[in-house]
Parts: sequence; C-alpha cells; structure tokens
Amino acid sequence: MNKLLSACTSSCGLKLLIVAAVALLCCKAAASQAKHNGQEVRESARRAVEYVAHAEADWIASQKCVSCHHTAFAVWSLKAAKERKIPIDEGKLQEWTGWVADWGNLMAPSVRAEAVRGTTTSNQCDTVAQILLAGSAGNAKAKQPVWFVQYVSDLRDAQEKDGSWRSGGQLPSQKRSKRETQEVSTMWSLLALEASHEKTTGAALERARLWLGEQTTGQSTEWWATRYLLERRLGSRAKSKYLGDELLKRQHEDGGWGWLCADESDALGTGMALFALNENASRNAGAISRARRFLLRTQNADGSWPVRGTKENKKNSIQPTATFWGTCWAVIGLCATIER
Repeated sequence: MNKLLSACTSSCGLKLLIVAAVALLCCKAAASQAKHNGQEVRESARRAVEYVAHAEADWIASQKCVSCHHTAFAVWSLKAAKERKIPIDEGKLQEWTGWVADWGNLMAPSVRAEAVRGTTTSNQCDTVAQILLAGSAGNAKAKQPVWFVQYVSDLRDAQEKDGSWRSGGQLPSQKRSKRETQEVSTMWSLLALEASHEKTTGAALERARLWLGEQTTGQSTEWWATRYLLERRLGSRAKSKYLGDELLKRQHEDGGWGWLCADESDALGTGMALFALNENASRNAGAISRARRFLLRTQNADGSWPVRGTKENKKNSIQPTATFWGTCWAVIGLCATIER
C-alpha cells in the first residue's frame, strides 16, 4: 500500500511539474509576443508621425490656418507620441504649438485682420476643444500657459443658452445628422474643459446634460466613443459600462471600426475607439489587441491610413483631409495603448 501511495504521489508531483513548466513557457511566449507587438505598434506610430509632420507642414504652407481637421490634431498626435518616447520633430511641435496658440490663425489670412476673438472662437469651438485636449495631453496637471487659459475661457463662454456647443467649420455637412454632430461637439467641449481642470465644468455639464438628454444611440463611432468617455469621466460608471459594451459590439470582424458604425473599418473610427476603450484597458484588452492588429495591417507605406471623406458629398472616395485626420487619430489611439 505504501509503495502504491508513493507511486501516486510521484505521479501527481510529476504532472504538477509538467503543468507548471507548460504554464511558464506559455507566459514567456505571451510576454515575448506582447513585447514584439509593442515594438510593432511603436514603429507604426513612428512612421505615422513622420507622415503627419510632412502633411501638416504642407498644410500650413498652403492654407496658413488652423482647421477643424488640421494642426490641433498634428500637435495632439505628436505630443502623444513624444509622451511614449517615440521620436518626433521637436522643432515642428514647438512651432505648431505656437501656431495654435494664436487664435487669429483659426481664420483664413484674407479675413484675419477683421476677426473678433469671441466670435471666432465660438464659431470654432470644435477646434478650440481639440487645442485644449492637445495641450492637456501628457501634462494635464501642469501649470498651463496664458494662451491655454484664455482658450478655456473662450470655450466656456461659447456654450449656448440651451447647454450645447455649436459645430463649426465644415462639420455640419458631415454624413450624419446635424443633431448628432452637435452632440459630439458638445461632448468634446465638455471633455476638453474637464481635461483642463476648468472649475466650472460642473455647471456647464449640468446644462449640457439637459440638452443631450438620455439618447443612447448614434450613427458614428465618434458619438459612442465620446459618450462613453463623458460618462466614464464625468458621469455614471453604470452608464459608462453600457456605453462601452455598445462600442465593443460595433467592432467589426477585422478588428476595426468605421467612422460611421455601418461603414467598413478605417483608421478614423478605430483610432477614436482605441482612445476611448483604453480608459479601461484591462477590461477591453481583447478588443484593443484586435484593433491594433487592424491598424498595423492596413497602414500605407508612407505611414498614413486611407480614409474616405466624412462629408456627404465626398463619402465615397479617399480624401487627403480625412486621411490626415484618421492618421492622427490612429497615432493618438495607438499611443494610448503603449505603456508609459
């Protein structure tokens, strides 16, 4: 009997050792794969910011203004890359930060001399929100420069009496309802004020919530991403869980999201979704991994991602502005997933 027990014990011990060895090998393999994937993501982001830098330099040289798709997003994406120690052109980042700091650059050169700050910024609240989010990236708790504080005041003052923020530039002509576009503008504005530690966010939020209502559907990934971020940062965790689940349901089989949920996957929708879902990275790890693989697989040789136009009259063709916007969002989304 003792020999039998001894044999059983030895057999069980051997099995445990084998299980432990296999588990250790699996962990090492997973760690090696994660490291490899992380290196691929960093390389992808590095190539993308090179594209962004070249495209932004061309934009400023030809258009000489800050738009709802350009410059603020260039600054935001370069800062996100810098925060993750991905090489960028520091000189360009400083130059373009100075460029967005001057509110006059929100207007075309031909009308800049007659522009009034309050009118200009209230008509461009989307861009102002992007500038603030870019300025907050990586150093939200740092003391901000005077121009940043002034933009916070501009954005706060741009809130409409009904609690919303108006969509500016060409955004109202996008291929989704004007109401949804304005809801997205309102939510980005609230998120920008929150990121800048604006003390009156609570009052602005209360007014905005009344206008936003309890609607829980949107045509665009951007709507689901911003609504999720708003609830997670400034609202109810229960609602944010529901919204996060809805955003996850809209992930396509290829791992990406379209800017419009019903559209084929692109870098614009996928970057926005990644940025939002990384707020709860451990819970959303599987979806994040699939989204990163989609972006790695679909990046162009020049570092960009092809994106169809978001305007109704250009929705069927790849557009340079949409490609730039989507590439910036891909950088922002990918960098959010890289450990600091």
